[in-house]
Amino acid sequence: MRFYLRREERLPAPGPPPGDDRRPFGTITLAWLVLLVAGLLLHGWLSSTGRTWWLWTCAAGAGLGLLALARENRRRRR
Repeated sequence: MRFYLRREERLPAPGPPPGDDRRPFGTITLAWLVLLVAGLLLHGWLSSTGRTWWLWTCAAGAGLGLLALARENRRRRR
């Protein structure tokens, strides 16, 4: 019994499955934007409890989501 294959017996690795990543990226980005708006509405409470970093986390998540959407749109045009 062998636990390996010789180089000539190996099959090539399959390519990535085709898929549209725009929907999950858009959904998650929208969720970050909703949380950012909610955080801005509660800014007084967040600042009094020392949790203003929540706003920056939401802004970073929304920004990264927008970058991911732009990258995916550019990739799909090719």
